[in-house]
Amino acid sequence: MYVFSVMGTAGIMQPREPLSHDAVQSWINEAVSGTKIAVSNGRKFTTHMYQHGGAQYQYMFAPIGITKSAGP
Repeated sequence: MYVFSVMGTAGIMQPREPLSHDAVQSWINEAVSGTKIAVSNGRKFTTHMYQHGGAQYQYMFAPIGITKSAGP
């Protein structure tokens, strides 16, 4: 089972099939297109940016003691 499973064409979840990077990137592109969100150097938003956003949120807003260490 995957946290984010594939949604079949008939709208039926496929719990044993992982969601592909390309599918997620397509959704990000669709969500951002038409907005006036500035992206440096004319690049596009990627899933990598969301990883860093989560880390920044943890650093700035999570209660002390909640943030998990990234080291050994």
